[in-house]
Amino acid sequence: MKKNKFLLLVASFLAVLFIAPTHANAETVNVYFFRSSSCPHCQAAQEFFAELQEDEEYKDLFVVKDFEVSSKKNSNLMSEAAEIMGDTASGVPYIVIGEESFMGYSSSSDESIKTAIKETYENEEFVDPLATLMADFETGSDDGLIIIGILVGVVVVVGAG
Repeated sequence: MKKNKFLLLVASFLAVLFIAPTHANAETVNVYFFRSSSCPHCQAAQEFFAELQEDEEYKDLFVVKDFEVSSKKNSNLMSEAAEIMGDTASGVPYIVIGEESFMGYSSSSDESIKTAIKETYENEEFVDPLATLMADFETGSDDGLIIIGILVGVVVVVGAG
């Protein structure tokens, strides 16, 4: 009986560890930045983020996850991210911060971007809507959650038997 409880505890731990999306305030806010190296608006946004990463007030609040969309894989990722956010990705730059997305960039967006970073960082209940997509992208798996679910199920069944 103790073995079953232990296996159930292990399975629950694995489920929480691998399936639960990350909370933004745990460390930093992810700024997902989809861009093209030939796009002048993207270059301006890139310069803005570089300056913001030097700003004492903001530098520890966020990290930029940069995706050059000339790669088919990154272009597809942008489309999937936009779909999750309820957008149609029609061009770059496309920026996602917390639950907000920005299509295009001009310096008039700077304050809105800063606000999105700060509010997301300060929101203790925030769950990154792109966490699962990005985890699958980084591991190269489209079926990451399914595999983890199967493994957890096997552990539970073996432990119950």
